[in-house]
Amino acid sequence: MRLDWEDFARPWLDVADELEVAHRPVLTALMEAARLEPGEHVLDVGCGTGPVLQAALRAVGQGGRVTGIDIAPPLLARAAERLSGTVELSNGDAGSMGPEP
Repeated sequence: MRLDWEDFARPWLDVADELEVAHRPVLTALMEAARLEPGEHVLDVGCGTGPVLQAALRAVGQGGRVTGIDIAPPLLARAAERLSGTVELSNGDAGSMGPEP
């Protein structure tokens, strides 16, 4: 069965702003626990619309690198809009991706 990502993602995109507000305490706790430093590299698996990417980018600064992977192209498109080329985004299923050579 092939999943229609446009149909799947639409409900998520419709409430993305509200979800971010509701999950802000979780994001804050995550970033505190991660203790990211300037210059570090970050990988966000299942990055969705990019709120964690955005927070990680602020933490690692221009010397760092932030990459997001998500299986749903519409969610990645929203992340790309909000982050306008400042992070690397990859469409794929992280569970079936192998390590880079």
